[in-house]
Amino acid sequence: MEKGSDESYIRRDFSSALINSKSTFNTTCGLSLQALLYKHMEVNLTRVDEDFHFVATGASGVEINIDGSPEIGGHNAGARPMEMLLMGLGGCSAIDVIQILKKKRQQIDSFKINVKAEREQGELPSVFKQIHIHFILGGPLEELKVQQAIQLSMDKYCSVAAILYKTATISYTFELVK
Repeated sequence: MEKGSDESYIRRDFSSALINSKSTFNTTCGLSLQALLYKHMEVNLTRVDEDFHFVATGASGVEINIDGSPEIGGHNAGARPMEMLLMGLGGCSAIDVIQILKKKRQQIDSFKINVKAEREQGELPSVFKQIHIHFILGGPLEELKVQQAIQLSMDKYCSVAAILYKTATISYTFELVK
């Protein structure tokens, strides 16, 4: 959907568009090329209570709370594991898009992402089947450069998307706001 030139945003669905690019962009999810050479990652989880609350830490040292839903005895003391996958997808693509747009000398004044997903019902494990990401960017941005940056992230650089593509259809749209 595109609103008139007097409106405050332009929204496009370009998930099936093909963009030709000869980019030499050498990062994914904010990792340098050198960091990509290391295949080993490690995280640690420590149980906090008698139920499902854990604190997870990785190489960054940042602590993240994880918990189950109240339906299974959790206490909403942290993100659920499947929510964290969607957060990881949003974070990975956001880092990629910002890096690409900076390389293209685009000024980003604001950046938000909304990720929605549907899981397979009645099956265990209940994996994601459809995921939709909506990017909302503000600033004096060129629409084509934003489109190309998102496409490159989702189709080439985002490691989280590459994993999730194995079970889910991922679509994406973007909106430019003033």
